[in-house]
Amino acid sequence: MIKPHTHRVHENGATPQPGVPTSVSATGGANAQSVVSWTAPASDGGSTISGYTVMASPGGASCSWTIGPLSCTVTGLTNGTSYTFTVTATNAVGTSAASAPSSTITPTAPATAAPPTPANAPATPVNVSWRRPSITTPLVATFSAAPGTTYAITATSNPTRHSETRSARTARGTCKVTTTKKPNKRTATCTIRLKKAGTWLIKITPTKDGLAGMPATKTITIRAATKKTRTLPTHRPQTRAQR
Repeated sequence: MIKPHTHRVHENGATPQPGVPTSVSATGGANAQSVVSWTAPASDGGSTISGYTVMASPGGASCSWTIGPLSCTVTGLTNGTSYTFTVTATNAVGTSAASAPSSTITPTAPATAAPPTPANAPATPVNVSWRRPSITTPLVATFSAAPGTTYAITATSNPTRHSETRSARTARGTCKVTTTKKPNKRTATCTIRLKKAGTWLIKITPTKDGLAGMPATKTITIRAATKKTRTLPTHRPQTRAQR
């Protein structure tokens, strides 16, 4: 609770503005918002402080305080952006200078929980052997296949930093399950061609009885083919004996 100071009047009859709030702090990690708190200024200028205003930088998002504990919540922030906050105090005469900024905080979006996997969903492929591909060589993945399970392999490309407006590409391959001479030994071989350079997210998704399980994933980088430089023959000047 703010304690009013003794009323003081300047010679010109004006009541001075309040001092500057101190000890500004802000909470980080919340979704698009931050709770900012502060300490009242040492002087209210002789007139009871009626409100405080918190301002975010950058962007100018703000919140106002009129009663209760000295804190308020600034909303409308952008997740992933770093912010600092300043506070001003207001009395009947005017508004104080802005406080020193708070420490930097960065709001973050809440983590998205993965949907629960049904108890009877097929198991994710494990111990996958990945053969690295190139522009001309397909990616080949091999692993032990579960009984009664089929597999599908897909790839999604990430647009490069210089072509962010271009949509991601997708590619599909084929998976074949074979049974070896060993009892109940089944091997899956998945093949997919990635004909464009860039970063690709590979997914191998198991399916059993119409129910898809969690995919095995891997990120692959395909490098562009290097152009071979043509070497021109070197012509040497003939000597008199060669002429």
